[in-house]
Amino acid sequence: MKFILPLLLLVSGCSLKTLYPTAGATLGAGAGGLLGGPGGAALGGFAGAASGEVLKSEAEVRELGQKVEAITTGDVKSLIALEMEGQKGWFQKTIDGIYDILTLTSIATVLYFVFHFWYAKKLNKQKPTPS
Repeated sequence: MKFILPLLLLVSGCSLKTLYPTAGATLGAGAGGLLGGPGGAALGGFAGAASGEVLKSEAEVRELGQKVEAITTGDVKSLIALEMEGQKGWFQKTIDGIYDILTLTSIATVLYFVFHFWYAKKLNKQKPTPS
């Protein structure tokens, strides 16, 4: 079951926001079925699908707001960048994620070594020299 969502995203090339209504209906119906039987499942499924549609349309409105702002200011470069962001496939998004992970790990490694150099210097100052 946990492999279905990544498989769907891999095959379809769609974003996660398109699956919000389906995921909301599934979770709502499951919770409603546990708490209220068949009537609760129907009500939970309806509520989940409605909330999924609201989340999906909220993400679309945010994207359209960025496009309208780029059009009104006449910023062609940002408009092209927004359109190209929507055209990225699974592979390109994965590569971008790997770059983000590498950046974070390199920052963590630098902080790790700086801390150890600082700590060794502090210990060396505290240690009395033998006479």
